[in-house]
Amino acid sequence: DSLREIDVDPDDIVAPMLSGPDPFGYRHYAKQVFGLERGKVILGSYVAGTHEVVNNAGCPVLATPLSQLMGRLLEEVRGRRLRIARGDECGLRYAVARMSRHNSEMVLTLVTSDERPEHYKDDLEPLARELSEIVPKLRGVVVVCNTDPGNVLLRGEKTELCGDPVLTERMLGYDHLVGPTSFFQINPQTAQSLFETAVKFAGNGTSCLELFCGVGAMTLPLAERFERVVGIDVSEESVEHLLETARRHDISNIEAVPGDAEEQARACLDNLRPRVCVVDPPRRGM
Repeated sequence: DSLREIDVDPDDIVAPMLSGPDPFGYRHYAKQVFGLERGKVILGSYVAGTHEVVNNAGCPVLATPLSQLMGRLLEEVRGRRLRIARGDECGLRYAVARMSRHNSEMVLTLVTSDERPEHYKDDLEPLARELSEIVPKLRGVVVVCNTDPGNVLLRGEKTELCGDPVLTERMLGYDHLVGPTSFFQINPQTAQSLFETAVKFAGNGTSCLELFCGVGAMTLPLAERFERVVGIDVSEESVEHLLETARRHDISNIEAVPGDAEEQARACLDNLRPRVCVVDPPRRGM
């Protein structure tokens, strides 16, 4: 539809659509909202276009271990009677969890608007330790203090509560480091097909520019094909993990720069004169 709006016939240039292998249980990233339903704490999602939270316990598109983790988290929050953010009252706002397809390990991020030190010490640290004991694959728990009224979930200072909150995800022959605020595709199996296709289309040559490079799922395979690869991503954590992964694999022809990809794209295109530009933008596009 988007191509037709600019008078391009997609049938002429777009390959046939491919479906993912699993209609359920494919999502390796859970992003849920704390809310209240008849006075009882729930974890769910916003109803489209509103701030009304609807309970989505047992969501069928979540990978089963993630769904189970969210269920145990909810039980603990209810049992401990932790405060939930609503109106001007501070408390827990969101729960975000990621799971590695490679080894099924998970990382949990709690987002709170409560800045009190005792909230961390008396509420969140015991909660994190208990979860890490009853969920064997939970690798680490962090908390982000987010007092911004907007809908950006992971904005704010990050504090580790327990464990090591960095996952390893295998993609196209490389083991990538994925932190709690790093971007990685929510469906690793489909992402692998997507990345394989993109890298194949990129071909090979002297220089390649990659915008929105994330932790480097395509950057490292591109480095096999190009003499020089420059990646840009707004997440400093993602760039750090990309450089560390490149170091571990003894790859020296990658440059990774933290910054807004769109703001830096023009200068990079002028200075680098890349043969190919690979772009994996967020959902809103470029």
